[in-house]
Amino acid sequence: MSLTKRLAVDLAASAALPFLAVWLYEGANWVAMACQGHPATFTVSGWLPLGVAAVSSGEVSPFTKVLQIALALSFLFPFISLLGRARLAVARTLAVSTAGVFVASAYWEMLPAAYALPETIHTIVFLAGASTLSFVTLWAVDRQRPFHPAMGVAAR
Repeated sequence: MSLTKRLAVDLAASAALPFLAVWLYEGANWVAMACQGHPATFTVSGWLPLGVAAVSSGEVSPFTKVLQIALALSFLFPFISLLGRARLAVARTLAVSTAGVFVASAYWEMLPAAYALPETIHTIVFLAGASTLSFVTLWAVDRQRPFHPAMGVAAR
């Protein structure tokens, strides 16, 4: 495949990935809620789900969020592997960053446990967590070349 064609395929996959990520995240939320016995409602508008709502007599367990993230990641990792095998670097990087956001979102959605801190601090923690997870994951999976030419850090 020519370099131009590969770049076009890479960018097309990158453009589709955010839609896939929203579906995976909200679908995993729906499954996690259903597994915890909460009657969940999946709302869709156009091409994207708007969210999952659940009505329950009790509080939703923190385990539900952990289960949601585990499910979302388990559905996302095959795409990361496929994009890596297809040598679609931009799309794979975006997919890995999406995994970091999934994991960091567990913190964001558990904010009631840390309500005393200002929202700015929570935003900084979320962004730092997502960035760090993305960096570590890309460093761990890229074994063929240095992680970044400017850093000169060799992959494991």
